[in-house]
Amino acid sequence: MAKSVPSPLIMIVDDRSINLISARTMLNYAGWQTVTAPNGTEALLHLDQIPALIIAPLHLDMPGGSEFSAEIRSLGESFRSAPMIAITGAPTPDIDDLHQLGFDDSLAETYTAEELVAAAEKWRPEPMPPTAEHLEQLFGDGEVTQMLRGLRSLLDEALGALDTHDPADVAHRVAGFAGILGFSDLSRDWRLLSEGDGPDRTMIRRRTRIVVAEIDRDLAGRDAAAH
Repeated sequence: MAKSVPSPLIMIVDDRSINLISARTMLNYAGWQTVTAPNGTEALLHLDQIPALIIAPLHLDMPGGSEFSAEIRSLGESFRSAPMIAITGAPTPDIDDLHQLGFDDSLAETYTAEELVAAAEKWRPEPMPPTAEHLEQLFGDGEVTQMLRGLRSLLDEALGALDTHDPADVAHRVAGFAGILGFSDLSRDWRLLSEGDGPDRTMIRRRTRIVVAEIDRDLAGRDAAAH
């Protein structure tokens, strides 16, 4: 049985205080830990641990003219992989434009607390599979760490393939590698894609991004324990 996941941490950046109060209440009730901030500068000050999800305005300027999403992605690999939902006005941006700006999904700026929770739940992290622990007993921590890094690199390649060409070859490799490490749902989705079937690519992208972020948090913990 997989380990239970502690309440995942979500960061919300919104300059409307009533929204932050409502969001914190609803998300805590739904089992999330929350960190909130009214602007990007304060948000960065509160990032003392890697969030499982970040929700922030699509265009949020920082001192110096950079975008908040770019600042987050510059903090290192673990922060770079954290899924981000953009708070947007109308019309909703094209998903490819969101990806170019560093976001994974969008939420209307008129969101209700219920809509916020529903959007967050789509990105709730999954537990690391127990297979990794079993493999550690057989091969040692160092070997499993290298395997996780290898899968992490392959998933980056696979995400790129979703956008640019027929991903059948990389999909087959992801299915096998993910299966070895116990990511059974991810393995199934990419196997079906390699066979020309399975869920749509938006759902596969979301599951893959969640696993990438989970692997990065796990690797960060391993690195910290080793020093």
